Amino acid sequence: DNQRLLDGYNTDFMGLIQTRDGNVVAAVGHLDFEGAHWVSYSLVSKDEGKTWRKSNVIDIGGRGHHAGAAEPMLNELRDGRLMMLIRTSLGEFWKAISTDGGQYWRIIQPSGIDASSAPGWLLRLKSGRLVMAWNRYKAGSAWWGKRFERAAFEFPASAHREELASAFSDDDGETWAEPVIIAKQPGGQLSYPYIM
Repeated sequence: DNQRLLDGYNTDFMGLIQTRDGNVVAAVGHLDFEGAHWVSYSLVSKDEGKTWRKSNVIDIGGRGHHAGAAEPMLNELRDGRLMMLIRTSLGEFWKAISTDGGQYWRIIQPSGIDASSAPGWLLRLKSGRLVMAWNRYKAGSAWWGKRFERAAFEFPASAHREELASAFSDDDGETWAEPVIIAKQPGGQLSYPYIM
């Protein structure tokens, strides 16, 4: 049956998986009107969507309608932990780790993966490797100017979306191969990727 799991205003959903033990986990971004920024968390169902439990809130602060922790990607790691990579306006994705299937996110820190203020897509391939597509912080080796809109960001942030990059990880996201630009659209936007 249809259920409303979230009220208010929410981001695009970039992470929905079924874990090896059968649980359905959705990573979601939600606008915190009081804090004036995005927060992320997960919703977990152990009964194929009949009931859901909300995790703790991942709040990295910020101020503005594009600031905070938004549009998280999600994947299950080989050891059963869950990894969330979260869009920010801070020049890189933030990374969250759950050891209990997404019910609680215990490790929340910068990932070291440079990123524009745009979401990415994360997928595990049949080979076991992870692949990710996203908009990097800058265009190749060229500097990409930051933009500053007081309503969007508390501080200037990269809005680079003219190039789409891809990279692979053989060690569950601990390290990533050198990103490769897979598409360019000068003056346009290549964002919100999906890998199938």
